[in-house]
Amino acid sequence: MLFRRAHIIRHVPVYSQYALRHVRHETTKIPASKSGEYFNAEETEKQISLMQRDTRLAMSNQDYDHAVEVCEQLRTLVIEAYGEDNPILASTLNNLGLAHKGLGQFEKGAQMQAKAAQQYEACGMRNHDSTTTGLHNLGVCYKEHAQNSGTAAMERVMLLDQSTNCLREALERREVAKAKLKYKENPQQSDEDAI
Repeated sequence: MLFRRAHIIRHVPVYSQYALRHVRHETTKIPASKSGEYFNAEETEKQISLMQRDTRLAMSNQDYDHAVEVCEQLRTLVIEAYGEDNPILASTLNNLGLAHKGLGQFEKGAQMQAKAAQQYEACGMRNHDSTTTGLHNLGVCYKEHAQNSGTAAMERVMLLDQSTNCLREALERREVAKAKLKYKENPQQSDEDAI
């Protein structure tokens, strides 16, 4: 992992009914600034892991308000620790979008999921499973928004069109990734298939 000197971990309390509340361990501290504050990589990774687990448990229990709260804290922690362009932030944004969708906040959910897909691409993960899953989640969010009884007819048509485009794009990217994987596993067989 790359550590940026300007990003200093601030202890973000995790108040959760699902995750462990305290993590005790010995670690080597990496100086993060001239002020004497330290970036504690091990502690940060443990906090991130606990918060991700807490988010998954809250989502599986359909406690979307708690999931949103933890995702917002996690987003702040990840940005402070690793900056803007990293897959952990993309995953957090995707989970935040799913939580908003679970609360019926479809527009905010779609916005977060679109940002997640953009983040994955910025990390060089264009055809990665996480990116295609994010696009799929975005398509499903548009579809569920369209099926919402309060949605106007023209907006419903536009949302369904956006949903179809996202789902189609996710499927196409999965096919590309699958073809690349097949080629890596057996390049001679893939060349023979092409003939």
